[in-house]
Amino acid sequence: MVFVRLFLLSTLLLLLTAGNLTAKSLTSVPYKQALETAVSENKQIYLYFHSPQCPWCRTMENKTHGDGKVAAYLEENFISVSINMDTNPALARKYRVSGVPANIFLSPQGETLFSRPGHVPPQTFIRILEILHTGKHDK
Repeated sequence: MVFVRLFLLSTLLLLLTAGNLTAKSLTSVPYKQALETAVSENKQIYLYFHSPQCPWCRTMENKTHGDGKVAAYLEENFISVSINMDTNPALARKYRVSGVPANIFLSPQGETLFSRPGHVPPQTFIRILEILHTGKHDK
């Protein structure tokens, strides 16, 4: 019985620490800074529109942005901007965002390249990032 308890406790501890080691979050900069940096670094911009009361936004943040591969790819190849739609309605109007979560990708010059409303699972999101970054996709 002691062995079973020790095993379960060890397994639980391992799972909890492993999740913390791999989980990352979206590294975000202010919108105006992103526009300036994108030109100087020749990087595309990822605009993530969200709202505090949106459950799908929490899912996007925890599951997709929290995925280690997604977070690393975004940080290395894009400039990310996290925008609260409630406190920044002007930007939401500018990019025609009517619901959250919303994912919009801009060229380094600020032109809209692609937009995808709603929660996007990590596997799909990383594929979108790869296609936008490299310009290549498999048929």
